[in-house]
Amino acid sequence: MVRKGIVDSGGRLLARPRLAGKVPPKVLERVAGQGHTWEFVLSWEPHIAVTQEDVRQLQLAKGTILCGVRLLMEELGIDASHISAVSLAGAFGNYVDKRSALGIGMLPTTIPMDRIQGVGNAAGQGARMTLLSRSVRRRAEALVRTIDYFELSKHPNFEDRFVDALSFPQRHATGR
Repeated sequence: MVRKGIVDSGGRLLARPRLAGKVPPKVLERVAGQGHTWEFVLSWEPHIAVTQEDVRQLQLAKGTILCGVRLLMEELGIDASHISAVSLAGAFGNYVDKRSALGIGMLPTTIPMDRIQGVGNAAGQGARMTLLSRSVRRRAEALVRTIDYFELSKHPNFEDRFVDALSFPQRHATGR
């Protein structure tokens, strides 16, 4: 929806009249609503649609992730070339399309796509491994002592960086 221009850089789902002539007719017919309430219909029966609230929730999540990555890189004094792998955990991380994640600005576009991987239920897998193996448990205990806690929301630049990270990269709809 971002790539086709249905959602603008500020995260607003555009009204059908604003999209007329800018998106293909088959896409335009899926934009439904009136006034200030628009949605993008994925299925008419049963009715399944992406609403403005859905877009805002995605925008907040992607903004938080991008802000966190950028602040950590800044704190460590590194750029994307220093990152050998990005592991996206949980169901979302496992099924998110890497190209789409980069396309909406969830991660810095300077991170090569081949370094991004979904790892599924990493917490559950780690808990099972730790419960079943003493050597893994010892390694985990040693690792815990080397970890520094970073409170993202307490960082002095958090608010400015978070607001910057909320916008979607805007691409012009091609009409195709």
